[in-house]
Amino acid sequence: MELPPPKAVDILLVDDNPGKMLALETALAPLGQNLVKASSGREALRQLLDRDFATVILDVNMPDMDGFETARMIRARGRSASTPIIFVSAINLDEADAHRGYSLGAVDYIFAPIIPDVLRAKVTVFVELHRRTEEARLQAQRLEERTRELEQSQRELRLAERMATIGTLCAGLGHDMGNLLLPITFWMEELKPERLPEEYREGMDSIRTCVQYLRRLSAGLRLVALDPEQDFGDGVTPLEDWAGETGAILRNALPRGLKLELSIAPGLPHVRIARHQLTQAVFNLVQNAGEALRDRKSGVVRVWAEHDAPSGGVRIGVADNGPGMPPEVLAHCFDPFFTTKTRSISTGLGLSLVNGIVQKAGSSIQVTSAPDAGTTFTFVLRAVGPEAPQRPLAVVTLEEPRVRGYTIGLLRTAGFELVPAIPEAHRGSAVWITQPSADLEAAAENFIGGDAARRVLVYARQPEEAGGFPTFTLSGGAGGLGQRLRDFLSQWSGAGALIGPKRLQQEQPA
Repeated sequence: MELPPPKAVDILLVDDNPGKMLALETALAPLGQNLVKASSGREALRQLLDRDFATVILDVNMPDMDGFETARMIRARGRSASTPIIFVSAINLDEADAHRGYSLGAVDYIFAPIIPDVLRAKVTVFVELHRRTEEARLQAQRLEERTRELEQSQRELRLAERMATIGTLCAGLGHDMGNLLLPITFWMEELKPERLPEEYREGMDSIRTCVQYLRRLSAGLRLVALDPEQDFGDGVTPLEDWAGETGAILRNALPRGLKLELSIAPGLPHVRIARHQLTQAVFNLVQNAGEALRDRKSGVVRVWAEHDAPSGGVRIGVADNGPGMPPEVLAHCFDPFFTTKTRSISTGLGLSLVNGIVQKAGSSIQVTSAPDAGTTFTFVLRAVGPEAPQRPLAVVTLEEPRVRGYTIGLLRTAGFELVPAIPEAHRGSAVWITQPSADLEAAAENFIGGDAARRVLVYARQPEEAGGFPTFTLSGGAGGLGQRLRDFLSQWSGAGALIGPKRLQQEQPA
């Protein structure tokens, strides 16, 4: 592989005589470097303010400020203190002047007439020295950056190891607690209340309550310890049972003095997410809320689940009445390793983990927050069972076989049901994927028919061909079909009502 030619370096030529300046340029032009001209000492100093030069070729005899004074000021500045200076003189020809030049930091003192080959040879040495110095500086900078990256990786690895240790501890505690509670539970069931003296019954009821609490805590610890990337079982969670298992561990995630309110609406369907994944998502949100309220010594963290009418699914939320997040923190709260906590246990991975779990469940997480107004996180999970909503419908009228085949495959993967046409009486969520046509607007208005839950996507290479409707390409970027379908599904899952073409014209991405 042929290496690129080395980058030209800067050489500063300082002379008030145009003829001598031309001679210097002519002599040095074969070097192929960047020759910068200055007609006075003051102009040379201005050039040296913001540029680094391989060498300065400086005329001794100049009006206003001679070469010796210019060299003294060059050496007085930190940035140019080590820049090589070559004096050139046609008048000051004695050794005293040369000694004065060397005393001011000159590396050479050339007397006229100038021999071009000699000048080029001298300047070439400093060009190569400058180039090697710059390479060494860049290498040192890259090494420093790499060192910082390695140090950051080591910190992240130590945090990951610590969290893995905590997870192992939680799993062990949950398992051991469950085993120890089994014989206690058995013998408590044998001690029927009617067999006990009256004065012992109240105490036994208290013990039974404590054992039930510890069993729920044990179950919660095991759920927290499982790997969120793994699916166990059928990935379906009954919320009432889940709340009974995790209520204890969620309360223990809060600092002393904070209150947890757990509210699960009656009659909710099962949701499409594994128990341990839901537990870890909510546990992290509750823990974050507790951290936000820690300095206040009091406060309320509310966890709730309720029906979500737009999607037919279940909306789950975690809210606190804490200090809230300023806009600059809100904008980055889901970024990995971003944290505002000062405690050593903080990894900056909590909200990033939650976001990943929710996305894996086919939803998206929403957050609202403002300073002194608390923070609320919500996400919608799909319902399963008889109360689950039907799959979203899709109509595809694309003529190009390659685009049509790709689109149909992606729709099926995303969980859509393909139909030849949407019945007029149907008012469920649906998307129509088509190409530009002369009657597109009228056909789209007829397809939507006043149902805000319907969407039209247009395959167009140029957005202006789509008449204001959202377009997509076959790329994997923000304008790709996959992202458009994810956006559609996230809104269908309860992030808000879908919108028709008139508003979409205003909300078309730039």
